[in-house]
Amino acid sequence: MTTATRAAYSARVTDALGFAAACHREQFRKGTEVPYLAHVLGVASHVWRHGGDEEQAVAALLHDVMEDAGVHIDELEARFGPRVAAIVAAATDTVVPGQPRDASTWRERKVHHLTTIRDISAAGDPHGALVVIACDKLDNLTDLVRDVRGAGARAFDRFNAPDDKRTNVVWYQGAVVHELGDAVPGSLRNELEALLTELAELADLA
Repeated sequence: MTTATRAAYSARVTDALGFAAACHREQFRKGTEVPYLAHVLGVASHVWRHGGDEEQAVAALLHDVMEDAGVHIDELEARFGPRVAAIVAAATDTVVPGQPRDASTWRERKVHHLTTIRDISAAGDPHGALVVIACDKLDNLTDLVRDVRGAGARAFDRFNAPDDKRTNVVWYQGAVVHELGDAVPGSLRNELEALLTELAELADLA
């Protein structure tokens, strides 16, 4: 007797993974030789681990294609649907299309993103974007804490933040966790807060 098996995910995940891989093919994690795809895979993994559904996982795979690959939201909506497109747009911190992503715009972009998180939370998070945003920050914080453990203050040099980079980066990470508040699962918030505490302690010693 053959036992029927159930697919863990649909072809949409495969499509999103292929699309993300093509978009990020020539990109690396900032200041490293790690392919950028490792980050989007990590974010999707966190989303599933914290109870996200397939559309949230698809959005996690695609969360940086607007910001880092110039993909237009209309293309995302046509290919992956309006909810995925809305989540990706919410995860994007660019204020104006084509805006330079350097120290001159860093604080404006970060304040804009914090405002987006606040507005989404106040609206009841209709698309489930905050879990994806939180998992993006979780993956970033995990890498940052590991890098600061190994390289000390030099780990902050790879960021586009204005001087003092260390102070600005730690401020932003803390502000994101604060804005997310109780709008994300407790287990996810606990992981973020633990990493944030360690980052603050390491930054004081770096």
